[in-house]
Amino acid sequence: MCNIDGTSQANKATRNLTYTNKDKRNKSSVAKRTNEGRRRIDTNFRCTGTNTGPKNDVIRSIQKCRNSFELVSIIRTLRNNAFASSHASETLLEKIKQLAPTMRSRDVSGLLNCLSKERVPYESRKTYHNLMTLLVEVSMNKMKDCTGKELSMILNALAKKGIKNEKSFSKIAAKAISIIDTFNSQDLAITANAYAKMKQYHPKLFDAIATASIPIISTFKAQNLTNIVNAYAKVNHHHPLLFDEIAKASISIIHTFNAQDLGNTANAYAKTNHHHRLLFDKIATVSIPIIKTFDAQNLSITAHAFAKMDHHHPQLFDKIATATFSIASTFNGQDLANTVNAYAKINHYHPRLFDKIATASISIINTFNGQDLAITANAFAKMNHHHPLLFDKIAKASVPMIGRFDAQNLANTANAFAKMNHHHPRLFSQITTASISIISKFNAQELANIASAFAKARFTGKKSQATFLVHFRKDDGGFTCI
Repeated sequence: MCNIDGTSQANKATRNLTYTNKDKRNKSSVAKRTNEGRRRIDTNFRCTGTNTGPKNDVIRSIQKCRNSFELVSIIRTLRNNAFASSHASETLLEKIKQLAPTMRSRDVSGLLNCLSKERVPYESRKTYHNLMTLLVEVSMNKMKDCTGKELSMILNALAKKGIKNEKSFSKIAAKAISIIDTFNSQDLAITANAYAKMKQYHPKLFDAIATASIPIISTFKAQNLTNIVNAYAKVNHHHPLLFDEIAKASISIIHTFNAQDLGNTANAYAKTNHHHRLLFDKIATVSIPIIKTFDAQNLSITAHAFAKMDHHHPQLFDKIATATFSIASTFNGQDLANTVNAYAKINHYHPRLFDKIATASISIINTFNGQDLAITANAFAKMNHHHPLLFDKIAKASVPMIGRFDAQNLANTANAFAKMNHHHPRLFSQITTASISIISKFNAQELANIASAFAKARFTGKKSQATFLVHFRKDDGGFTCI
C-alpha cells in the first residue's frame, strides 16, 4: 500500500502563483478552482488497493485536468515520475495538445520550465521531445504577449534540455530586444547563458543585454554575475564596459561567491583577455580559505586563468597545488594538462605537484588528445622536470594520433623530448612525416623550434625527409623552408 500525497506541493504552487491586475479581480474564483483541482489530485494519487494501481490513478488525474495550472501541479507532485511509463507520457502529450489552444504565454513558459526539470527514461524520450516541440511552437504563437520573465523561462528550459531551434531563438531574440528594459538581473543572466550554451550567437541581443545590465548591475547576485560574464566569454562577445562594471559589482560581493563562481569568473576574464588586477587579487584572496571546496575543474581553470593573465599569486598557486594532491585522480586529461601548463607558464615550480600530475596522467594517458599530450610534455620540459615513464607514455600515445597534431603541437612535442634528452626514434620519425604534410602551416617560430629539436636530438632517421627541417633562408623578417 502506498499514499502519494500531493497536498504540500500543490500548496506551494498556490502560494507562488502571481496574478496580473485582471487576475486579482478573479482571485477567489481561481483559488476555488485550484483547491478543487488539488483535492482531486490528492484523491486520485491514493492507492486504493484495487487493480487500478497508482499508475492508472496518475493517468486519470492527467485526463481530468482542466487547465495548465492543474497540470503543472500534477507534474510537480509526481516528483520526476511524469514520464515513468510510456502510457503516462502519451496521456500527458494528448492533454497538452487539448489545452494548447487556450494556453496563455505564462502557461506555456510555466509548463516548459516544469517539464525541463523532469528525468526522462529512454522509452519516453520520443514522446518527451514531441511534447517539448509542441510547447515551443505554442510559445512562438504567444510571443507577442510574453514578458521578460516568461522569455527567460522558455530559454532556460530549451537550454537545459539541449533543444536547439534556430528560428525560435531568433524570434525570441527579436522579442527580447524590444522589451529588454523590463528584464531583471536574473532574466538577463538566464537569457545570455541560454544563448551561449546553445551556441546561438545574436550580437544585437548581447549588446542589448549589456546595455540593460549596466544600470542595474548592483542588483545582480554572484551566480548571475558569473553566468553573464561566462556567457559573453563563450560566444566571444567582448564588451569592455560591461566587464568593468561586473568586476566592480563582483568585488563588492566577492565573499558570496562559491568555488564554481570564482573559477568561472576568472576563466571568463582570461578567455576575453580582459585583465582586471583588483578583481583577480580579490578572487585569489577569497579562494585561498575555501580551496578545499574546489573540484578538479575549478582548480584547473583558476590556475589556467591566472597564468594566462600573467597574474602570479604565489600563495594561491601553492594552495592549488596542495588541494590537487588529494584529488589528482579525479582530473581528466584536459584538466591535468592545463594545470601543469599554468604552473610552467607562470614559472611556479612545484616538484611534488608535477610528480602527482605525472602519476595521474600516466593512468589515463589514452584519454589525452594531441593538444593535451603536447602541452604536458612542453610544461615538464619547460620546468626541467624529467619524468622518464611519463615521457615514454606520451610518446606511445602520440605515435598513433600524430596525424591529428597541428604545427604547434608537433613543434612543442619535438622540442620537449629534445630538451629532456629523451630519445624516442619512432616518435621523431612520425613527427617528421606529419610535419612534411603540413609544412605550409608552420610559422617561423615553430619551424625554428622543430629544427632546433631535431638538431638537439641528433635525429638521423629518414634523413632525406628530415633535411628540409634544418634548411631555411631569411625572407622579409620570417623563415621560408627550402
